[in-house]
Amino acid sequence: MTIIDVRSNYNQMPNLSTPHIGAVLHHSARNILASATPIQEQTRLDSINAYHLSKGWPMGIGYHKVAFPSGRLYWVGDPDTQRAHVKAKNHLYEGICIIGDYSSGTPTEAAQDAVREALELSGLPLVAGHREVQSGKGICPGFWDYEKLKYPKPEPLTWKDAVQGAVWGFHEIYGRRKARPLYQTETERFYERRIPR
Repeated sequence: MTIIDVRSNYNQMPNLSTPHIGAVLHHSARNILASATPIQEQTRLDSINAYHLSKGWPMGIGYHKVAFPSGRLYWVGDPDTQRAHVKAKNHLYEGICIIGDYSSGTPTEAAQDAVREALELSGLPLVAGHREVQSGKGICPGFWDYEKLKYPKPEPLTWKDAVQGAVWGFHEIYGRRKARPLYQTETERFYERRIPR
């Protein structure tokens, strides 16, 4: 995971009197290739900054952290400051943006991992997507299962773990040769563990 601190490139605001209570996820609605170079990614950040300044936002780029399809995470705003990403609620939430249009399709695994890293760095929970905390925001951050970012990423199974799990599952189902789905964590959201094919 590569984290690039570019806060000095963008305007920063005074510190908030109270800390953020969570993070809100956005998408940029403009795609970029996963093979983009850091220079191309920095150019994209600069164009977002110019666009946000043109809207009259004095701090420019409205997010605190930005994840790219390459998996690189850019730190653009001081964590204890307000950015412009959720109208009338900027003081409550840190803004995280995934670069790309996810009205159809899903961010790369590397980009999703970068968002998880951003959440871990800030120590904040992912509260919701942009459209859930601000009415009139249509599709932001897209129509993919971003809820799964609220939970730890499941660890990949080794062949041995999967086979042992399947045998254990087999014994639990009345002696029939049928493996039940096995789960890695006991959280609200379960991730099915499958035997590698």
